[in-house]
Amino acid sequence: MNPTTKATLGLLILLGVLDLATAPAMLATHGKNGPPGPAAFINIALGLATLVGVYGLTQGARWGTRLTIGVRAIDWATSILAFGATIGVFLRAADYMAFVGSVVAVVLVARLLRAAVPLGDKG
Repeated sequence: MNPTTKATLGLLILLGVLDLATAPAMLATHGKNGPPGPAAFINIALGLATLVGVYGLTQGARWGTRLTIGVRAIDWATSILAFGATIGVFLRAADYMAFVGSVVAVVLVARLLRAAVPLGDKG
């Protein structure tokens, strides 16, 4: 596995864990000018789907690529929605990291896909 592939998978794992880690903070601030409650559950779903997508990528499965790009695009869009919200420093920093990280991850996965770099060992 080349260094770009390793970095891409590492970034995706980091983003998936970040989505899961922010959910408790989102639930704690719910109703106090924080994000709405369902947003935390959406973050959990996005984090889990990202990690499942990483598994698919390591197996060289096409569905892993599609799932990962789709999930990170959705997470990027939800990050934009949080830009105007009144949220704490932790959630604000996590939102910016998710925004930038999702864009970078989608570009890297698309670049690997276009270069036809096998992500996983099939044998």
